[in-house]
Amino acid sequence: GMAEAPCYDPVACPRAPNAVDNGRHAFVVSFDCHGPFDVTKYAMYLRKWAQQAKREDADLVMLVPEPRLRPPHPLGPGQRQMLTTMGVTLVEVPWIIPPNLSPKVPVESGGCCGAREFMKLHAFGLVQYSAVLYLDLDTFPAPGADFRRFFACASAGHFFSTRGNWTPLNAAFMAFPPNATTLQYILGVLSRSEVDHACGWNRQGWGPVHSKFDARVQGFMWHLLYQRGPPSSVHSTTGMWPEQVNPCVYNMKRGTNKKICMELLCSHPGVTQSFHKGMTAPTARECALWRGEEVPPAPPPA
Repeated sequence: GMAEAPCYDPVACPRAPNAVDNGRHAFVVSFDCHGPFDVTKYAMYLRKWAQQAKREDADLVMLVPEPRLRPPHPLGPGQRQMLTTMGVTLVEVPWIIPPNLSPKVPVESGGCCGAREFMKLHAFGLVQYSAVLYLDLDTFPAPGADFRRFFACASAGHFFSTRGNWTPLNAAFMAFPPNATTLQYILGVLSRSEVDHACGWNRQGWGPVHSKFDARVQGFMWHLLYQRGPPSSVHSTTGMWPEQVNPCVYNMKRGTNKKICMELLCSHPGVTQSFHKGMTAPTARECALWRGEEVPPAPPPA
């Protein structure tokens, strides 16, 4: 889990001969209703993913808490109708924080949501789909994006993720085959786990590109997939082959292009498939500056 390796190219993914792909795929987001649902903030992103799903004959699913959980800000009838009209399929889930979460995993651990982020794991229970692509609510597809190869490869047993700016696995982009047995295995490991600032998950360290305490879902998924044995062992327990794909192409986060992506993005314009809020591909002028070329000053804003 520490050695550097080339990013996996899903275009080269050979589908397993015994893979079951029933043709049903889904883009998945979640909202825990801990705060008000901000239509202005999220509607643009959801519309873009709904359009992407329609182009690929897939669904767009939003995981939300069951009403009996009494979240502080449940979706109202008008919000539910708006989402349905937009093309979102609402799926109610029975817990926000796993009921058997280990007492050695903090409920409040920073980030947006602390242990509420484990609600993302419900995507493994969407067994009506052969493959899903989980995304954060503040991401959007690039024009011309195509995720069908991801779905095909995920249905064959691959788990795709990317690194983040400060974590070896970023949970804003995860593609995998849902499986009820896998979900129960993951929750079982989580119920027996511990995490601390110094030693990481289950005293296995934090992995590469780590700079923050990550007691949430992405730190746990890195541990589950990359620190509990070789790939063959992980496959035998989870049914998945973990692979990391290029964040410059599939999960462009704020700051990522300046750190690691400029060479690729400037030599292959249009390669990025999905972005986080506020992100765009570098302009021709930005690429010229990055290459050290002399360029005229930018014109003043109109």
